[in-house]
Amino acid sequence: MRKVVILTSGFITLSVLFFSCSEKMNPPTMPETTLFTPSFVLMWGGEGDGDGEFNRPQGIAIDNNDNVYIVDAHNHRIQKFNSDGVFLSKWGSRGGENGQFEYPQAAVVDNNDNIYVVDSQNDRIQKFNSEGVFLDKWGSQGSGDGEFSGAEGIVINGGGNIYVTEAGNHRIQKFNSDGVFLSKWGSGGSGNGQFWWPSGIAADSGNNVYVADMMNYRIQKFDLNGVFLNKWGNIGFENGQFDRPMAIAVDSIGNVYVSDLNNRIQKFDSDGMFLGKWGSWGSGDGEFNVPAGIAIGSNDVVYVVDRGNHRIQKFEYW
Repeated sequence: MRKVVILTSGFITLSVLFFSCSEKMNPPTMPETTLFTPSFVLMWGGEGDGDGEFNRPQGIAIDNNDNVYIVDAHNHRIQKFNSDGVFLSKWGSRGGENGQFEYPQAAVVDNNDNIYVVDSQNDRIQKFNSEGVFLDKWGSQGSGDGEFSGAEGIVINGGGNIYVTEAGNHRIQKFNSDGVFLSKWGSGGSGNGQFWWPSGIAADSGNNVYVADMMNYRIQKFDLNGVFLNKWGNIGFENGQFDRPMAIAVDSIGNVYVSDLNNRIQKFDSDGMFLGKWGSWGSGDGEFNVPAGIAIGSNDVVYVVDRGNHRIQKFEYW
């Protein structure tokens, strides 16, 4: 099981802190009970460059054996752990050669446990096997088909197609598993199907695509071809509101999890109905300092990349 999405690096986020969107939307009505939140299980990490340490971790992906891959952005590498946070392996260093990275942002795993990494500042996607052996790459800087500017998030749908968000080009690009360009949608703006700094992206079992439209402070939902279906959210800290939504993931029954700079995770149904939330600013269990990535494992275990605390937190439903 894998649903992943991973977002903006710290220096990119700071460059857009004062942008705002013109469109404001009321969040869906909140149900009277909001009990759909998990319990803290464990955490691992700490600031550094040793095995199991992180420097502003950004993205996360889960493979079919529940191994966890962390995009350790400012260490320019990928680290692999088991589901209990035990270090297994790592690969990558800073640079532009095959297998090197320049501030990687996101990762996703396919049905064969191949790993696709958004190598953001190298404007490309790199593909590896589960042991980190380089397999393929595509992309270059620009705004043409198959080119990238500020690639942020990545997801694979049930048909094996790959979707990539681009903050710089304010769009989504769709590729097949070999990196062949298929289609694109989006432009800068606040209308339906437009984006202002799209970051996280996720897909459900029906191949619908959810995008964290960060500087429009909302979530947008599309079908697999990019046809607009729905949206929810506006700026704020109340239930169903966001302060720069960053990461997004979907669980086995289609519920949507969103992190934002209110330092919390909010849970919605597939239509945007608010279900629950957890988290606040801090460094204790269940607290966050910029929750930058979310992934859902087996039994809908929730993993959160707690970027500012340089750690991973794991939550379960009992």
